[in-house]
Amino acid sequence: MFPFAPALALALLHLAAATPLPGKVGPDPQLSARVEQDLLEGRWDAARAAVERELACGEVPAKLRADLAVLLARIAVDRSEFHRHAPREAATAADRALAAAREAGDPRVLATALLVHARRVYFEALEDPSRMRAAAAAIREARAAAGHAGDPRLEAEAIFHQALAEDRLGRPEAARALLEDGAARARRLGDDFMLSNMERHLAGLDQDRGELARAELGFRQSLALREQAGAAAFVPWAQIALAEVLAERGTAEEEQRVLLRKAAQLGERSGSLRAASTASATLARRLLAAGHRGAARVAAQRAVALARRFGAPGDVRAAEEVASRASTPGEP
Repeated sequence: MFPFAPALALALLHLAAATPLPGKVGPDPQLSARVEQDLLEGRWDAARAAVERELACGEVPAKLRADLAVLLARIAVDRSEFHRHAPREAATAADRALAAAREAGDPRVLATALLVHARRVYFEALEDPSRMRAAAAAIREARAAAGHAGDPRLEAEAIFHQALAEDRLGRPEAARALLEDGAARARRLGDDFMLSNMERHLAGLDQDRGELARAELGFRQSLALREQAGAAAFVPWAQIALAEVLAERGTAEEEQRVLLRKAAQLGERSGSLRAASTASATLARRLLAAGHRGAARVAAQRAVALARRFGAPGDVRAAEEVASRASTPGEP
């Protein structure tokens, strides 16, 4: 999707697909809802602290301890991909959660741990495509486990990630069928954020096929759903996607810039630093193409600063490349 965008931006747009699924995890009945909203709004550190406090409350039964370990892994994986790059920490948390879930023997906890593990492998495969088949296999295992556990929401999320992997493996029609199935499930569940993810990637498939008007409509629907769900940490990715398809259509240049500025601002404000950096770099490229070198240089420098805060070397290199172009007279 987004064939005209740099490879890194392409991968990042696919990363914004996390649907927090903490489930009911402990004696505090408000913990689940609070953590889920923290994840949607980008408060990864607050979510982690809340779960760690629950773990510190005296003796914790094995099943509950496993449930909380899985939730900590979920937070660590998302945090590493969107807020502060820490892949080793995410891998350690995911491995620890999977071991705890296997020991606890609860089907739902195990299915959730398997999906957290599969998402981590998928994110790694975005940077190392040779791992995508392994990611697809891990996602299929998680989906089967979710079905066995009888958890429809978890199964719907597994279907979503299965679609992402199928698309990456060059099977867009299989991906479309999965996303349409997932969208129907999300509607039945009444989950606006999950539905926004399905709609966003269906729009991406339309974009790949050159159906740009239909893709634009899908991206607008996805953006509206994320805003409705209060998913501040993920709204910027929807804004970037919409700006990209508008650019491909060659229309609404001012709207593109407004979307990208909003994405950069909201991304930074919500702690979604990877989105903020990507939006700033994309804005710099748009401004540079329009001949606004000074404004492009400012946006590119902001992209570099945000990428450094996020901490992924590839993101920093991509932002620095845009900044170099913006600072070099005569560079397009």
